[in-house]
Amino acid sequence: MLSSMQSIESLYCDHIYQLQSRYDRLLDEQGYDGLLIHAGSTQSYYLDDNHRPFKTNPHLLAWAPLTHHPECCLLIRPGYAPRLFYYNPTDFWYKPAGAPDGFWTKYFDIEIMDKPDQVSRGLEGNKNIAFFGERADLAEKWGLTDINPKPLLSALHWYRACKTDYEVECLRRANDIAAKGHLLAERTFRNGASEFEIQMAYLSATRQRESELPYGNIVALNENASVLHYQYYQCLKPDLCHSFLIDAGAAYNGYASDVTRTYCQDIEMLGKDDSGARNLDLHESVFSALIDALDSAQQRLIGSIKPGQSFIKLHQQMCLDIGAILQQHKLVNASAEAQLHQGILRAFFPHGLGHLLGLQVHDVGGLQADANGTPALAPDDYPFLRLTRTLETGMVFTIEPGIYLIDSLLAELKAGSAASAVNWSMVDSLRPFGGIRIEDNIHLTASGCENLTRNSLAALGKV
Repeated sequence: MLSSMQSIESLYCDHIYQLQSRYDRLLDEQGYDGLLIHAGSTQSYYLDDNHRPFKTNPHLLAWAPLTHHPECCLLIRPGYAPRLFYYNPTDFWYKPAGAPDGFWTKYFDIEIMDKPDQVSRGLEGNKNIAFFGERADLAEKWGLTDINPKPLLSALHWYRACKTDYEVECLRRANDIAAKGHLLAERTFRNGASEFEIQMAYLSATRQRESELPYGNIVALNENASVLHYQYYQCLKPDLCHSFLIDAGAAYNGYASDVTRTYCQDIEMLGKDDSGARNLDLHESVFSALIDALDSAQQRLIGSIKPGQSFIKLHQQMCLDIGAILQQHKLVNASAEAQLHQGILRAFFPHGLGHLLGLQVHDVGGLQADANGTPALAPDDYPFLRLTRTLETGMVFTIEPGIYLIDSLLAELKAGSAASAVNWSMVDSLRPFGGIRIEDNIHLTASGCENLTRNSLAALGKV
């Protein structure tokens, strides 16, 4: 793993060279003289003058780590250095971006502007320029008519799936930051904290504000862990806190990590109810065993991944592995194959195995069949799968199996023809625990997998 800024700069130099070569080739193939990428603008809430958190256009972030820089524009023309129109206004309401600084600046022809419209001066004499961004009104104002052309977007999304060495290093560092947050979050949970207190501990450890995180953290205690994208942080802790699921990432130079862990409270920490008797008796040990079994199955699957495999088939294999766990732990009295055929597994594992990861948490290009943008949609049996491609060296993706006790899906299962195969007494006893998800970030190499997440946790002493 690299550590010095000098070493990441050397990776960045090669990254820029690869980007320039890719963009030059695609612009030439598709008949453009250039491409203007707009970072985006700050936007206010409806009927309000407060701004929404700003997120930079990922197509610009691929070139430069301008994570807090609205209105910047990047002009890319084959045969020329990329030209950055850097917005740095004179302002007393908000702190301006300041002069561009950092290892990346020497790779650009930089023009500092104090008004966004000054971009138009830099476009004079340039014809046939495509535009990427959400501000179609600005593009039209500047005389650009080919706005977000789908063929060019599709090609760039396709190739973005395979990361450069610089991008992989940024993803490593994003995992390093998230690992610190996950360790403190676990300790805070075991000390009996509320969801809100755990979230504050995570932010403190990562030193990233909520608006800087790549996505809203999921910090779920007890039955809240059954909500796949649980979005609240309850300030009051429950009377009995016995399970905890945290899905939380971090960002480095615009690149995201996406990590999930699930924990069961130590039995001796759970306390007793008013009568001195444990209401949940042995169910904590069953839930803890399910966590261990899912963790082991996830690691086995990761150990088997190689370039050239179908991600759809990996998902199918994980479904069978989860079915075997449900049978082994007596939640279902049918084989894994029978569970898959009867639709039982969809109630316990309703989402996809993973997704591409990079500048966006659910990175683009996962549902394409080729660089032309031909759709490769998820199969009907796995409608929420976000990655259907054949895996290639250089891809970074998540592997995130789960086992959940979701009331609405279980009710549908109980009303169906396969209800008799389910041990409803066991299922009901585990509902207060919510669910389990284990998620790692994987970099696929020619020889197998580099587990970015577990390497980061191991560096901090977490097995």
